[in-house]
Amino acid sequence: MHLLAFLLTALSFVPHVLAALVGLNTSEHDSLGARGYEVITNRFRTTWPVLPGQGGRNVVRYCYVDALSKGRLQSNLERAMQVWINALGGPASAATGHNLVFAEIQGQQGQQKFCCTSYTRLPGSQYRYVWDPEVQHDVLAIHWLNSRDQSTTLGYLPASNPIDDVHNRHHMHLSDIAPPHIYKIVHELGHVLGLDHEFQRPDRDQYLIYRCEKVRDFWPSLNRALDDPANQFIQDWEIRYKLCNEILFAVRYDFAGAAFIDNAGTQSRYNSHPFGAFDAQSVMMYDSTAGVDDALTSMYDPTKCPQNPAECAMVKRGNGPNGEPGVSLTRNFIPSAGDLDFVRAFYPWA
Repeated sequence: MHLLAFLLTALSFVPHVLAALVGLNTSEHDSLGARGYEVITNRFRTTWPVLPGQGGRNVVRYCYVDALSKGRLQSNLERAMQVWINALGGPASAATGHNLVFAEIQGQQGQQKFCCTSYTRLPGSQYRYVWDPEVQHDVLAIHWLNSRDQSTTLGYLPASNPIDDVHNRHHMHLSDIAPPHIYKIVHELGHVLGLDHEFQRPDRDQYLIYRCEKVRDFWPSLNRALDDPANQFIQDWEIRYKLCNEILFAVRYDFAGAAFIDNAGTQSRYNSHPFGAFDAQSVMMYDSTAGVDDALTSMYDPTKCPQNPAECAMVKRGNGPNGEPGVSLTRNFIPSAGDLDFVRAFYPWA
C-alpha cells in the first residue's frame, strides 16, 4: 500500500490535539517524584512496551526506512542514543534504575532490515513508501529528509484494534543538513520516550517571555492569514492573536511558531502533565536562537539574538519590568536531572 506523508515543522503535534478531550488522571505517577513535561499520562500514549524474549526490558525498536536514511543518520542517531544511556549511568540495570533499551530490528537471519521495500522522496519534504510486510507496524521508522527541520511522534501509541495498528505511526523525521546534529537528535529521542517541550507547559509564561513576531516567517504567515477570505469577518488583531496562540491556525498558514504555542488551553494543545519545577536545563528546551528569523540572529553581533535578548523569540524572564528584556537561553546538549528522573519513573528497572 502506498502512502503519502507530509512533513511540516509543527505537524507532528496535530494528530494529538484530540487528546485534550479526555480527562487526565495522573495519580499513578504522582508519588514517583518524576519531573519533565510528558505525554505518557494523557491516556492516549504509553511507555514503549516490555517485549517477550528481551529480558523484561522496555525496548524502543527502530528501523531505517531505506539505505540512504541509514547512511546519513546511523552514526548520529546511535551517538544520540548513547548520550541518553550514558546520562542514565549506563545500560538498563538495578544500579542505573532504568529499564530502557534501543534496538534496531534485523531480518530473520540477522541481516540488515529496512522498514520499507520501496521509498521515494518527493518535493516539499514529502515521501511515498511501501511498508515491508515482515516489519511490525509499531516499529519506530527513521526517515532522512532533505530539510532543516525535524519532527518526531511522542511516546508509544498502542493499537487496541487492527484499525489503530498503522505502520509509520511512530516515526522520526531527521536531517543532517543544519548542525549541530547530535544534540538535536538527543532532543528528538526525548519525544520518542514521551517527553514534550518544557517551554510548552501551561505555566511557561511565569518563567519565559515569548515574542511570536520574532519567529521565522511570522510576517509572511500573518499576511497569508490576513488575505484569506475565510478570515474576512475576523478582526486583524484577532487573526494575529490566533496565529500566535492557536496551533491549528498557525499550522494552516505554515507558521513555524506552532512549535512554540503553549498548552494553556485545550483548544491549542493536547493534555500533558508537568511534574516538579520548571526545568530550564531540560534537553527538551529550545535555545533562544531556535526558530528565530535569520535576519535577527548572529553569534557575534551584539545587536542581534542571542547577545541582544530583546531580538530573541524566547528568553528567560529577567529582573527588569515584566521580566524584560530577559536572559537568552543557552543550548542544552545532554538530558537534565529532571529528564533522567522521568525515564527512571516511567521506565523503571524491573
